[in-house]
Amino acid sequence: MLHLLKLSKTVVKTKDQIYTEFRELINMGSGELGKWLYSKESKLVDEEPMETDIPARKAGDRTIKILRKKRFELTKSNFDHMERVIAYLPNKIEERPEGDITNSIWRYTLMSWGYDPLKETKSK
Repeated sequence: MLHLLKLSKTVVKTKDQIYTEFRELINMGSGELGKWLYSKESKLVDEEPMETDIPARKAGDRTIKILRKKRFELTKSNFDHMERVIAYLPNKIEERPEGDITNSIWRYTLMSWGYDPLKETKSK
């Protein structure tokens, strides 16, 4: 019976929900993100200990590929990555350090995933 209670708390999202959440969360375009990933500042993120099972810059590469696809072209692997982004970014955003974040590793990490905290988020 206990395992049924655990299952009842699991939230299952549809592909449309995942896609919508991902697109609302990512506020950098594919070209902008690609340019960022090749900057010398983005390489500083590689020097930080990994917080997830996927390095930030590799996550950014996957995000670029998703942003360049049409909705109907997305694969299960793409949706898996979108779910990873949806799970990671909000938690990382909440860890905002005090002071100026312009040149912070915190901001650089978020940008490598496709979210720039200095930009206004897309209107919903």
